[in-house]
Amino acid sequence: MDENMTASAFRTRISGFRHYAAFSVRLIFVNLWSEILIMKKIIIALALLPMFAIAQEKGKAFKLTGKSSNLAHTIDWVYLQYRTGGEWKTDSVKAQNGSYKFSGVIDEASMSRLRVSYIETEPGKKIKMVGNRDVATIYIQPGKISVTSVDSFSNVKVKGSVAHTEYTKLMAQVKPYSDKV
Repeated sequence: MDENMTASAFRTRISGFRHYAAFSVRLIFVNLWSEILIMKKIIIALALLPMFAIAQEKGKAFKLTGKSSNLAHTIDWVYLQYRTGGEWKTDSVKAQNGSYKFSGVIDEASMSRLRVSYIETEPGKKIKMVGNRDVATIYIQPGKISVTSVDSFSNVKVKGSVAHTEYTKLMAQVKPYSDKV
């Protein structure tokens, strides 16, 4: 204690120091608590990040190219109908020299339908669609798919779709029974 300081002044100085020390402890505690809350938010955000990434995934791209040859009529338009995300999508493209291309996004392998319309033989005389001739059922899946039709649009060969290959095998096994019906 300083010689000139009285006991009363000393107590006041110590009391001030106690208040300063208590304030400092509170300040440290508040800062520490704020850092803990920030860390909790970061941990929660990191834990939820994979769920947000999965939710953003809306499917994968497919590209379908097709070529038709030796058909009785000239192709005008080709239509692709498929199901993705719980709803039906229909796309169309004008054929060029019997070739066509489609692209899109699908969630998984999907049964789809290709159908065709032909150029009018004479103005005002449309060629009627015949299911056995003008419609093909194929399975599309993400990736590149190639479709070729010879003699009839429904007579298709599909490459690049494992799902369609399995579908073809299944139809071959069912054919003897469906022929009896």
